[in-house]
Amino acid sequence: MIEIEHLLYKVKKVIDKASIEKEARRKRGELFNIFDVLGVSSSEVRTHTAFLAELLNPNGSHGLGSFPLKTFVSIINSSSLFEFDSESAKINREKFIGIIDENYDNGGQIDILIESGRNAIIIENKIYAGDQQKQLLRYHRYAKNRYYNFVLFYLTLDGHSPSSFSVEDDNECLKDGNNYFKISYGVHIIQLLDACIRESYDKPLIRETLVQYKNLIQELSHNDMDNKSKEDLLKVMFEHVDSVTEIINYREEYLTKAITDYFIPQLKRLAEKYHLEMGPVDDFLTRKIYVGIDFFNPQWKNLRIRLQCDSSNWRETFVGVVWKDGNRTGKENPFSCMENANPLWIGGWKYLNPRFIDYSVVPTILAGDEGGGYYEQIDNLFKLIIQESMLHDM
Repeated sequence: MIEIEHLLYKVKKVIDKASIEKEARRKRGELFNIFDVLGVSSSEVRTHTAFLAELLNPNGSHGLGSFPLKTFVSIINSSSLFEFDSESAKINREKFIGIIDENYDNGGQIDILIESGRNAIIIENKIYAGDQQKQLLRYHRYAKNRYYNFVLFYLTLDGHSPSSFSVEDDNECLKDGNNYFKISYGVHIIQLLDACIRESYDKPLIRETLVQYKNLIQELSHNDMDNKSKEDLLKVMFEHVDSVTEIINYREEYLTKAITDYFIPQLKRLAEKYHLEMGPVDDFLTRKIYVGIDFFNPQWKNLRIRLQCDSSNWRETFVGVVWKDGNRTGKENPFSCMENANPLWIGGWKYLNPRFIDYSVVPTILAGDEGGGYYEQIDNLFKLIIQESMLHDM
């Protein structure tokens, strides 16, 4: 235990030093980011899909020609999966491939489709959005019937796997490393951006835009520590390998304890604050898909507030207003604070930021009502829902 305490002390010194350096960078204006300023930092369609599609376009306004696409193909094609002519490639963004049929077997909208003759690269882009039913399976079927050679990529911040309901049905199951491949912003897109930044040495406007986008990706993927601090931190970790390993072995218990001992009690306090009853939490703690916690006023006859995760391991987390009877549907009547609605989630729902609960959000969970984060977001949504409840048939 003394060894671990010594490790944590040294790690804290490195992190404190990195924080000082980050503040110095802020004062020098190096942390200014137009994507953050405009509030579009996590928008998959308007920001990330649009930016990547334009960057990979050989005829794009960046003036780099086919260099970005050639570089991207080189990065993702390390095992010589396919041959691809970047010079003649055509980029399709948000490619509509048909209305999704009743059984979710066909149709949808491909985020980025890159075609060159009868060869294609398909990119399903995920920042915080959840997987759709049979989504990758549908795109794979579309490509299999259309192209001679194609590769399907699942792009996320950290390279995690797609949900099982995206890649399989009763008759077919796509295999990672065979039918689709996982790539990440934190590794593959950063490599692409670094190469493009070097290539655009004589294009200051393009270079600065790429630098700001890279900074955004590093922030979203929790990889924004400066290189010197990162090296110092790694040095400390390798000086205490046994202690680091022991800490890593307890990472799941660490996250679970943050949820059970801090987050759940915070939710109970919020329920009391707004005179709501809080449903069971056992289901939520399983980390399975579609788990959630209900909040309701006994006087509400029709609707309830629900905190729910649409993917396993507490991903795609949102607050919404849903029918009390989970099988009931009706005409959408969304609350003004919500972003989406459907006949089941009649009052709408809004994703939390970030949309997942993992180790990176533990500090904001521990801060509770003093540090913003999840507590503040849920508190604000509860308040707005309660204020508007008289206008809805709750």
